Amino acid sequence: LCLMKHAFNLKFFLRFLNRHRLYTAINVFGFSVSLMFVILIAAYVAKELSADRHHVNGDRIYRFEHQDFAYSAYAAGRVLQDRFPEIESYCVVSYENKTLRIGEEYMQVAVDCVDSSFFHMFTIELEQGDPRHVLATRDGVVINSKFAKTLFGEESPMGKVLDIDDRQLTVTGVFADFPYGIFRTPQLITSIFNTDNLWCIESYMDCHSWELFLMARRNADLPAKTESIRQCIKETGDYAFSHDEKAILRPMKDIFFDGFHFQNGGNKKFVLILAVVGLLILVFAVINYINLSVAQTGFRAREMAMRRMLGGTRRQLYSSIVAESILLCLFSFVLALLFSMAAENAFGWLVRTDVSVREAIDPYTAAGGLLFILLLGIVSGSIPAALISSYRPIEVMKGTFRQKTKMVYSKILIVFQYFITIALIGCTLVMIRQIRFMLRFDMGYGTEALIQADVPGNLMSSYAPLRNDLMTIGGVESVSLATFTPSSGGNNDTDPSDPDHPISYQVFMGDTAFIRTCGFEIVRDNDARTDQGTWLNEEAIRANGLTVDADEFSKNHIPIAGVLRDFRFRDLSQPVGPAKVYVVGDDNYCMNVLVRISTANDPALTFQQVSQTIEKHTDGRPFSCHFTDQLIRDWYENQLRTANAVGYLTLIAILIAALGLLAMSTYYIRQRSQEIAMRKVYGSTNAEVLRLLIAGFMKMVAVGFVLAVPVTWYIMREWLSAYTERIAIGWLTFAAAGLTAAAIALLTVYWQSCRAANANPVDSVKK
Repeated sequence: LCLMKHAFNLKFFLRFLNRHRLYTAINVFGFSVSLMFVILIAAYVAKELSADRHHVNGDRIYRFEHQDFAYSAYAAGRVLQDRFPEIESYCVVSYENKTLRIGEEYMQVAVDCVDSSFFHMFTIELEQGDPRHVLATRDGVVINSKFAKTLFGEESPMGKVLDIDDRQLTVTGVFADFPYGIFRTPQLITSIFNTDNLWCIESYMDCHSWELFLMARRNADLPAKTESIRQCIKETGDYAFSHDEKAILRPMKDIFFDGFHFQNGGNKKFVLILAVVGLLILVFAVINYINLSVAQTGFRAREMAMRRMLGGTRRQLYSSIVAESILLCLFSFVLALLFSMAAENAFGWLVRTDVSVREAIDPYTAAGGLLFILLLGIVSGSIPAALISSYRPIEVMKGTFRQKTKMVYSKILIVFQYFITIALIGCTLVMIRQIRFMLRFDMGYGTEALIQADVPGNLMSSYAPLRNDLMTIGGVESVSLATFTPSSGGNNDTDPSDPDHPISYQVFMGDTAFIRTCGFEIVRDNDARTDQGTWLNEEAIRANGLTVDADEFSKNHIPIAGVLRDFRFRDLSQPVGPAKVYVVGDDNYCMNVLVRISTANDPALTFQQVSQTIEKHTDGRPFSCHFTDQLIRDWYENQLRTANAVGYLTLIAILIAALGLLAMSTYYIRQRSQEIAMRKVYGSTNAEVLRLLIAGFMKMVAVGFVLAVPVTWYIMREWLSAYTERIAIGWLTFAAAGLTAAAIALLTVYWQSCRAANANPVDSVKK
């Protein structure tokens, strides 16, 4: 550092930057944009990795899971605590949407129904209320502080009575927003006995509708009891463990990434992809700085030679250039920090979560940032410093150093940049094609022009008038009242009649118009009575070892009403499973209204009319209404997020690679100026010289392409293997990626090559 202090001349450096403003702008802009994304990605990755680390008892909390799902029966917690002294407490959690009535108006609110141990087990800040008593009674409710201000302003909410689903609940506490983790901040928290699924509590071990968390006593090894816990649950008659299934005690710290996600969860692959891309962008930034710095050696060589001739040592020159690099990195980092704060919202939209650079800054990150800049500056400046300080002053003054620098390292770095860029382009194209394939995939029923409304409460009392009103709308073809639709995934039901061969079905239920409105394809209609028979899909027939002409299934001899073509109720990452469809009367409980509309009319107008008509029959209670294909699109939210993120970051990589090639072309053409002049003197045309110059750069792109193809193919083959239905990668994908990179490289170097080819050879020889 002392050596740098004596060797570094800020005046000379600033004068150089001022003389070469274009170089300075490209260098600082490229570095700042690169570091901006590195900062944003680092903030996002740090936030994801810190999820649920705030719980004081986090190392003792486990979620009890079945090997195929994470739902549990309500009574399981009490049974396990009574049997195993290692369990200190348990908590059941249910996430529900309820209707809050304020005067004559209604609003939908997110409510967590939990056991009274919730605030004891999990670290959630209570601003008002005693954590031991806020959920002691069934008529108590704890309200979020921000939501309380929305309802009551600055008035204290304590003791206020809220009308929630026609229940009168009294506010007993106020809680702050949840820290980041698997729980999203609800508006209200109340007793589990206020759940919509109260019948599940009463059904003992036959209904799995809850998340069950177990907290071990200190120094107790609860995971060692996993097999005993499984056996205990099996003995209670829980059908999920009636055969040889595994029980899982998933640690709290692992649920966010590795568990089933009911409310919030991370995607480990996505975080890894972003981290790798962020590292690549950082490497690109360093490569660009090196290439841009080396490209300016012709401008700085005489300055450095004069300093050597005036007594400066090679070591001092080396330290001076490294110091300049650190200073430029520091300036770029400050700009990047400002850019990242301005881009927080846009980046948060891209990764589908809030990202705050300000919140990530603390004394430790500040110290780490300074160390990062110091190391980055040293790494970025070392190669240019070694190259420039190695020039002999006499060679610089004679001009012979140009012929001695072959720029082998810079060429390797450019090839590496284009290797990564082409790989990223190829991966992005494959992801986009696969997502388009999944969104257009035939789901086995009519998803197009099918509207699904999720309605509150029981609309059966007004179903006939609602159906009649909907059928009067122009463009409406059919209406069905349903519960558990394909786009919502259905409801799981495992047949316990044969413990040696249990079959897990997804159940769907609707009125007599349900099959027609959904557009299911009927393979066979047995003409069985609908109040006794059950419709099965083809996979359910195969799972039972039957043929499509069978009349009954299960050891309980249930009549088969008919067989439906396999339809999808899960995304393409999962195979089609057995399904049962019940056709029930019009007087049963419903959760959904399905409306099939004609595409001949204006779908948007028809949708608006359908929504307005349903609203008239809900007594002002909130409901949701969507096209089914949009609900299916939501299945692929993670894939869309990954493709968008990789796509945008690929654009950044292309920009940075183009800047690097621009720097390389600047230096390369300057190095060959006298050669170009001599070629033109001996008869070469401008076109021949232009082809010669461009061919050199295209060779580097071609080498990058050859290296990128097998890597891209391998990575995308592994990514596509997660889907039961997938595209073929095909050579066109690689051709498109290579041509895109070649076109960008050509546009980058064409102008400079053209100018060099058209230059007067006399001017080049004089230099």
